[in-house]
Amino acid sequence: QGLKSQEIKQLIKKYQLVHKDKKIILGVDRLDFIKGIPHKLYAFSKFLEDNPDLRDKIVFIQIAVPSRQTAPEYIKLTKKCNELVGKINSKYSSFSSVPIHFLYQSFGFN
Repeated sequence: QGLKSQEIKQLIKKYQLVHKDKKIILGVDRLDFIKGIPHKLYAFSKFLEDNPDLRDKIVFIQIAVPSRQTAPEYIKLTKKCNELVGKINSKYSSFSSVPIHFLYQSFGFN
């Protein structure tokens, strides 16, 4: 039902237009220890390393829904994810392509 909301439909349409010639990998998860977002980021980095010919043909959009924002462990997890995204994007970005879009925000799923 969440994917049918206007907000999500508009977001998907926006990214499809911006990345019209690319494959899009979409992740939507709470930013939580059990969701494995850092593992996804490491795996995508490894994919980019192993497949240089695909770097400008794929984009990973990770929507990380905030969870327990004031808990110290979650603050560290948020920082870790942001640092990983920055490191991966600085390594694999080109003039025309940024491989990871990390959106740390909530969406209404009414």
